[in-house]
This record gives sequence, structure tokens and C-alpha cells, in this order.
Amino acid sequence: MNYDPKLMHGRALLVGALIVGSPAAAFAQPPAPAPAPSTEPAPAASDSPDGAEPPVPPAPGGAHQPALDPSDLPPGPLKRAILDFQKAVRASGQPESTVSKPIREALRAADRALGARAAGDTRHGGMLERLAKQWVATGEAILKAVASEASATAAIQRLQELTTKLERAEALLVEQQSRLGRLQAQIRTAEAEVAKNEEAAADAERKRIDRPKKRGAK
Repeated sequence: MNYDPKLMHGRALLVGALIVGSPAAAFAQPPAPAPAPSTEPAPAASDSPDGAEPPVPPAPGGAHQPALDPSDLPPGPLKRAILDFQKAVRASGQPESTVSKPIREALRAADRALGARAAGDTRHGGMLERLAKQWVATGEAILKAVASEASATAAIQRLQELTTKLERAEALLVEQQSRLGRLQAQIRTAEAEVAKNEEAAADAERKRIDRPKKRGAK
């Protein structure tokens, strides 16, 4: 008897499917092999098509790192800028709490810049130094705004005081004018009374002088 190999293979698949209880398995396709993992390295952040700078790496050990003292910074423009800003804050008489956040963030960025440069990451070290300078500039702007607000408040207070004094002076002037008017009225009344009395006295004197003449004529 001649056997067709394709027919025999189909029968074998059908028997296997009946054994496992799934007739559809006889006609199922074998699973496709999984793709091999890629060996190409991932592109760096600087290779992005938009040319954006990579994000600044976080500070080692978490975000809450103690800020160093400005005197611990190496000599340079950043250290001088932070020290000059702190000196300006003390000279302004404003509480340091007004600009505590800019100072704290500037020192934190400077500390992270030192760590990045020590690790050989000069790019992020420069970015962090620029960030520290921006925080110093922000603090200076806040200090100027507070000083301007204080000056404006003082000017408004002086204006209110001058306005109050002017109102009082105007009230006193009105009162003095009223008193002057009453005094002038009293003077006119007194002058009229004096003139009346003088006229009465003169009339009495004329009558006294004329009385003997009338007696002599009789």
C-alpha cells in the first residue's frame, strides 16, 4: 500500500489534537521566535533631535543635602557674588529670612557644581554654577523689590502725615478767618456805639451852652 506523507502528517496532527482535547490545535501555526535583543547602545541625551541640553543630575544622596558655607567655595566669581549678596542683605537691614531661599538654593547648586567637577563632569558643573548665579540674581531682585516696597510705604506714610497736617492747617485758617470776621464785626459795633455816644455828648454840650443864652434873652 502506498502512503502519502502529507496525508499521514495531517492525520498525526488530528490525533494529537484529539488527545489534548482541542481540535483547533491541529491547525494552529507554531509560535514565532522572539526577536533577538538589540546590541546598539541607547542614544545619549545630547543626541536628541531638538538639541536640548540634558537635565541636571540630582545631588548624590537625595535632594536634601546640607548647603556648604560660602567660605568653603573655591575663589572665583561665584563665591564673590554670594558673599557680596550676603553683605548687601546685612547692610539693607532686612531680615535674612526674606531671601533665605535664594541663598540656600545658590549654595546648594554651588555645592553640587563642586561635586560634578570633582567627578569630571565639567558640563553639568558649569550648568550648576550658572544655576547658582541665577539664584543670586533672583535674591538681589527680591531684595531690591523689598527695599522699593519699604520706600514706597514710607513715602505713602509721609504723604498721609503731610495731608493730615495740611487739613489741620486749613481748619485752623478757617477758624482764624471766622474769628477775624467776628472781631471786625465787634469793632464796627463798638465804633458805631462810640460815634453814637460822641454825638449824644456833643448834643448835650450844645444844649448846655444854649441854655444860658436863652435865659439872658428873656
